[in-house]
Amino acid sequence: MNNKFEKTIFALSSAWGMAGVSVIRISGDESKKVLRKLCNINLPKPRNAYYKKIFDLENNVIDQGVITFFESPFSYTGEDTIEISIHGSIAVIKKLLHTLKEMKDLRPSEPGEFSKRAFINKKANLLKVEGINNLINAETEEQRKVSISQILGKSENICKNWKKKLLNISALIDAQIEFSEEDEEIVRLNIKKQISILIGEMNKEIRNSLMTEKIINGLEIIIFGPPNAGKSSVFNLINREKKSIISEEAGTTRDQVNSSIDFKGHKIDLIDSAGIRITTDKVENMGVEKTKEKIKGINQLILVVSPDSFKPANVIMIEKAFKSFDKKKIIILYNKSDLPKANVQKQHWEESIKYLKKYPSATISCADKKNEHNNYEKSVKLISKYLIEKNHNNINY
Repeated sequence: MNNKFEKTIFALSSAWGMAGVSVIRISGDESKKVLRKLCNINLPKPRNAYYKKIFDLENNVIDQGVITFFESPFSYTGEDTIEISIHGSIAVIKKLLHTLKEMKDLRPSEPGEFSKRAFINKKANLLKVEGINNLINAETEEQRKVSISQILGKSENICKNWKKKLLNISALIDAQIEFSEEDEEIVRLNIKKQISILIGEMNKEIRNSLMTEKIINGLEIIIFGPPNAGKSSVFNLINREKKSIISEEAGTTRDQVNSSIDFKGHKIDLIDSAGIRITTDKVENMGVEKTKEKIKGINQLILVVSPDSFKPANVIMIEKAFKSFDKKKIIILYNKSDLPKANVQKQHWEESIKYLKKYPSATISCADKKNEHNNYEKSVKLISKYLIEKNHNNINY
């Protein structure tokens, strides 16, 4: 029995709201007393499920449910723990939580406190606890893979392996200092090579961790370009729903519109931005400056241009922007292929801005509803291959 904590804690472990089943978890020294009061169970057998009536403090039946007792130290927290599965009625949940709150030496848990107790009781390390939190919040398949890998100890095992190698290198260095004159084999040991290999492994894992962080937090991709090129139409096309206002009037989008998407198992935060141009409109100009500032901190960009946005002022603005894009990943969508001059738009843009030739591109028309799926597939293929896969291909879960 763990005596580190003064009070036993409880919380709703399943999501709040109406459901078939809800689970309430209780952890701490008072767990057995709670079972006696709620269900008249005196000596519960660990890891056995009991189907029992659950009573309040005035001996009125709250519900019938399944009660499971986990004895210390063989529980998630390392303490005596109870899990109560009840009907997922909001009224039942409220009543049972209120009953527990009225009991002596019990209190509602703080956010993450069950995992905190598991860590303090050495049932989980920080890497595992972080992995559990990531898994709970996982929205996509790739986030799930990263989180499970963390829970199962991949990072922990890598660190343990490094520790062994460092201890071995340290022993070899000591041996060279002490016995190099007596043993020629020790002299020939290539310790420097072993250190170099280890540094290489560590640098690789650092790069991996930066990529997995992008998977957990989501990869930001911003759509930018001149006004009225169809950026909001592309934004809606990729989202497959109308999330951004579309208008033939230039400068419709004055602020950033964000959308979080499960993109083939990857979480991406797609941003529709104000068109880059010089404008006298104060509000629109604020949006333009906000777009420029946002682009500085994002490495994945989608440039959208069109035949009717091919103007000297727009060419100058985009060319100026591209001068600072050396290390950014960019794809180009030549939009409005339904317009009369669309067949030469790519040639015009590339002749005017030499930077554009080195980036992958596709020609689409967001206005062509008959070929909407083909336009979507073209866009998705570019995004997947050049903006996402290059970030994530080298990760081993």
